Amino acid sequence: MADKNFRILSVDGGGLRGLVPALLLLDLEERLEAKSGERRPLSDYFHLFAGTSTGGLISLGLTARDPEQPDRPSMNAEELVALYRERAAAIFPPRFRLLRLLRSMVMPKFSNKGLRKAVDEEIGDYLLSTALRDVVVTAYDMTAHEPRYLKRWRAREPGQLDPTMADAAMATSSAPTYLPPWPLGGDALVDGGVFAANPTMAAIAEALDRKRDPPAPVGLDDLFVVSLGTGYFRAKYTPRRLRAWGALAWVQPRGSEPALMRAMLDGQTVSTNHFAEVLLNTDPRRPRYYRIEAELGDDVEMDDARRKTREKLEKQAAELVDERGADLEAIAQRLYEAGPI
Repeated sequence: MADKNFRILSVDGGGLRGLVPALLLLDLEERLEAKSGERRPLSDYFHLFAGTSTGGLISLGLTARDPEQPDRPSMNAEELVALYRERAAAIFPPRFRLLRLLRSMVMPKFSNKGLRKAVDEEIGDYLLSTALRDVVVTAYDMTAHEPRYLKRWRAREPGQLDPTMADAAMATSSAPTYLPPWPLGGDALVDGGVFAANPTMAAIAEALDRKRDPPAPVGLDDLFVVSLGTGYFRAKYTPRRLRAWGALAWVQPRGSEPALMRAMLDGQTVSTNHFAEVLLNTDPRRPRYYRIEAELGDDVEMDDARRKTREKLEKQAAELVDERGADLEAIAQRLYEAGPI
């Protein structure tokens, strides 16, 4: 891979299912260490990190500066895995699940105190403009009714909003019905998953729009993209079942998501994957786009912090590593050949 190639890591939304891509990133770190003989953070191998919701937390954690070693990231992949294992229950308390479901009909299921404490301690209050690499996380502005992209290069421009990394994390992950909107710059921001559950195309557009900071400019042929999902479940709805549904049936909770929300999230995620595949994988002998995601055996809710659920996700991640081991090895080899940035 030539030095000009622009390497992107994109991570989907999905709440606590973010444990799956965190474990994939840990595997990738270990493969790179085996090849290079040294353990380096993933920020040394990707030019741009993109994320939505839990993927935004991952992207910010991998690019925020460590207060004690500002030239290193605040989190590595192992610490990301620990975040999901150790803080899940504090972010989404698993007790009183039925009561919380009823509560979500009239107000958010959870306060944002647990998540705020986690991002303050793990991601920190460095400004977005100081991120180690280019980073873009998605949010939706309910005040202006438009998508918002919180990104390093824009935060560096005079007069532009430059939130802390922790504030950006809160904005991208404040999922409607689960957490209250996050106030930022006088606006009410919610989880970017409402329009970009899979932020890969946002990341590609961001890379193509670069006009400074080498390597720039870049074209489609210069991109190498790794896109990680948080797992999907094939819920099936037959025509007979859907025929009599009205508004309430479409939006009432069913498994991990209401049917209407599932259709919107899955449709955006799958179509984004298709667009990226068509744009980048023009030569099947040397792919420039990899999409890795597990098909979940159970319909896992994004706020299910029970230990048994985390164990299921860890098992699913291990099976995915086995199933996609050849692709993970190919990704690691390409990154190793390109070398640290």
